[in-house]
Amino acid sequence: TEVGPSEQCAMRACVRASGMSSSSSSSANESKAIDVFKRQRAARFWDQEVGAQQVGLVLGVGGVGCTVAMDLVRIGFRKVFLVDRDVVDDHNLNRQMLYSLGDIGRAKVDAARDALERHNIGGTEIVALHIDAAKEWKRVVEAARESTVIFNGIDIGDYWDYAVSSLAMCLSLPVVVGGTDPIAGSTLTVDFSGPKGKPCCACMMDLTDREVLDRLGKEHILELESIEFIPHDKL
Repeated sequence: TEVGPSEQCAMRACVRASGMSSSSSSSANESKAIDVFKRQRAARFWDQEVGAQQVGLVLGVGGVGCTVAMDLVRIGFRKVFLVDRDVVDDHNLNRQMLYSLGDIGRAKVDAARDALERHNIGGTEIVALHIDAAKEWKRVVEAARESTVIFNGIDIGDYWDYAVSSLAMCLSLPVVVGGTDPIAGSTLTVDFSGPKGKPCCACMMDLTDREVLDRLGKEHILELESIEFIPHDKL
């Protein structure tokens, strides 16, 4: 039986569709088979399943915070909060790796989130909070309650660091304090999830205002709406 032109066209269309479907299915299967974290899984000290359940709270998305946020997304954290009140300025671009010329004037957290999405190889949920962290402390506490680790890169001063350390101690969270100065950078890791009585970073701070310290204590830190009352370091 001869096949007419219309039947031939239909057959060719079916063949093409079948080929496309097969190719698409093959690509999907190959994509599913890719394990971008296989090098991490091979490390004896690393458990990727544990890492994939972590939630990081990144306070400050400047020079240190940009690098931290990128690393957390790249290693496959489940969720990352970005907290910063600032916008991108031209003088940020030489060291804050998530921003470029087109981001000048944008909220840092929004620009950082967009940049991180291009590197989001593990499906991390990225939450941008464009807030003044001291003024809207309640929202910091809310994010911390969801988190498993805090990275403090906001450079308000020692009383701010004390507030974050008090929050971390209250929630039994590890906290990493990091910052830079014009001459030498510094990073300090303080783990508050250890046994009771373990020293905290407050022991190394020159804090003298007992009234402020009392207001930032473990008994009150979770209930404060704002901590705008804290003294700032002089620049």
